[in-house]
Amino acid sequence: MFLLIILNLFAFSFADTPVDCNTKDIIGQWKLEIENISDDPLVNCQAKSELSILDTKIINLEQPNIITNLKKQQIGTWTMIHNEGIDLFFDGKRYFTLFNYTVDEEGIVTSHCESMRPGWSRNNIIHPTNFSCFNGSKVNSKLQPVEPITRIIKPKIQLNEESEDDIEYSLNMKSKWIKRPFQSFNATFIHSHNKLITKKKDKQFPSHLDWSNHNLTNYIPSINFVDPVYNQGKCGSCYAFGALSMIESRILIASNYTIDVQLSQQEIVSCSPYTQGCNGGYGTTVNEWIIDHGISIRKCFPYRLKNQSEEQCSSKNCGDGNRIQKQANTDSIDQDDTKPQNTYFIDSYGYVGGYYGACTQEAMIVELQNGPIIVSIFASLDSFKTYHGWKQSKKYFSGDNNQENGIYRPLPDEYEQIKDANHIVLLVGYGTDGDDSEQLNRRNDEPEKYWIIQNSWGRSWGQDGQARILRGNNTILIEQEAEYANPYNVRIIDKRGSLWNKSANRGSVSYAIIQSPQFFALIGLSFIALILLIIAVIIGLFRRSIVHNEYTELVGIRISSGDINSGQEDEVSGDSSAQFVGSIGSG
Repeated sequence: MFLLIILNLFAFSFADTPVDCNTKDIIGQWKLEIENISDDPLVNCQAKSELSILDTKIINLEQPNIITNLKKQQIGTWTMIHNEGIDLFFDGKRYFTLFNYTVDEEGIVTSHCESMRPGWSRNNIIHPTNFSCFNGSKVNSKLQPVEPITRIIKPKIQLNEESEDDIEYSLNMKSKWIKRPFQSFNATFIHSHNKLITKKKDKQFPSHLDWSNHNLTNYIPSINFVDPVYNQGKCGSCYAFGALSMIESRILIASNYTIDVQLSQQEIVSCSPYTQGCNGGYGTTVNEWIIDHGISIRKCFPYRLKNQSEEQCSSKNCGDGNRIQKQANTDSIDQDDTKPQNTYFIDSYGYVGGYYGACTQEAMIVELQNGPIIVSIFASLDSFKTYHGWKQSKKYFSGDNNQENGIYRPLPDEYEQIKDANHIVLLVGYGTDGDDSEQLNRRNDEPEKYWIIQNSWGRSWGQDGQARILRGNNTILIEQEAEYANPYNVRIIDKRGSLWNKSANRGSVSYAIIQSPQFFALIGLSFIALILLIIAVIIGLFRRSIVHNEYTELVGIRISSGDINSGQEDEVSGDSSAQFVGSIGSG
């Protein structure tokens, strides 16, 4: 009975919109029609039925991710957003939208991959204000609309069922953690936004990496840079939990373990028109919102398991506490250090590998050196729902079963069930079977490689909410679609509580010296030497006091002896006695 309850417990919501377009559908010439700049930076372009066209642009989308003009000159880059939308980067602007679709009375969806829904155009900067709406249509060489490119699919939106008590417990776990700075850690970020990553072999990087149990140096115990396990509940918000957990971890890494922030999943669900709330979204659409508008901390807008229609964005309450504010008529951001920071931004984001479809195991390992990333997986298999973790696997599985060593792989008869990815999780690291003391005996003589994921289904799933997934063969599509984001202008808090800018100081020679383990070893040795010196001085003063007392006592004895002798022996003169006493006293 318990197993049946578990099997029915998890359903998934990953689809932003029920659209199914592929790269072949998109390659070709497109006409973009753009409105004038809106007065409202929060304009919901997809709610518009008609646009007042001000400008038209003709572009060519070419393989693998190149945008060219009519003269075949490269002017930018592009990427699919899964199979539902597109990001365009050219002429100093960013364009984001989803493809069109229709739904009939029976719920059957028809994708229209030759046309775009109204989307957003803005300057390719952090926190832009010049938002315009646009739409797009695929055209032929004569700039005429092409034949409809349609694909019929069934709806793929389902919801995850969990209790509110479980979610409140998992969200409150983080408030019990205490973070302290680790001065010897120096994070190095590899920015690869819309650039192809050169493939590197695993051996060029550590064979084991786990940001939830990370060993910085041989002198410091392993520490956890990852959030506690959350529970998304009955709202299909895995995309928000995954993306924000990634950003929270990377803020903690970039701030040298001094800024522990909890970001608002409910803001993404309730406020962002780039996603469909509890009906799903993608990491990229979360990152689009954060680079455009920022993300508030969770206490400004706590998680309520409610959709946009149930929990309006007006519930967000940060007041004037935002430390990062947009300066009027400029593209810069003003930072007031006298106010608490309630809003955070990112400065870059993208698909691992450079664009959707370019993800590889090697590229994932490269990006993981900078911090956790998010991955899309197919999570509907019964064996995945009932995964027990690597410590308990031997108890539940034996023989030729797929999970005896705790590394998850589907059962043989489940592979044909794997379809499109439908769930987003946090990828916190990787390793090899037998590379730690917790690992059970291997099933095979050849060590197996694995990924370490952290789910948003609460701590009761897997190994306290985590799982090890077989690495190297795209198990449950885990190596097909990975995403990253880098936090904007993270500031480091030193022991005195002052703030200093990472970009201005982290690369300096003095900062590198201060952050080195040798520096702290030298400081430690100097401190020990100082203590020993103080002890030596105290002992010296104490011994001198003892010697002085002994001398004083000896002088007193000599004086008394001299007086007695002078009275008994007439041959000894007073002058001689005085000289003798004087010689003792001067010593």
